[in-house]
Amino acid sequence: MLARSEARRRFPAVEEGIAAMFREYPTLCGITVKGDAEIVIECWPRESASPEFCEEIAQALVELVDGRPDAASWLFGRTFARTLH
Repeated sequence: MLARSEARRRFPAVEEGIAAMFREYPTLCGITVKGDAEIVIECWPRESASPEFCEEIAQALVELVDGRPDAASWLFGRTFARTLH
């Protein structure tokens, strides 16, 4: 498994794209990409992820890994969460 710093070197556009999704969608709390290509979207409590919102996130992920099968494989089984300070 790749360490986070190694992933940034190998997949900087993917890492930045995911970070951009959290900036663009303030209600987005987390994304889990399951091995069977299922994507789980978590939003703030009392907020629901509409089908359209889920489709936007899924499409953004597809665009991030388009033409990069190694990056797509790296996403499977991972969870990405908003960082709060």
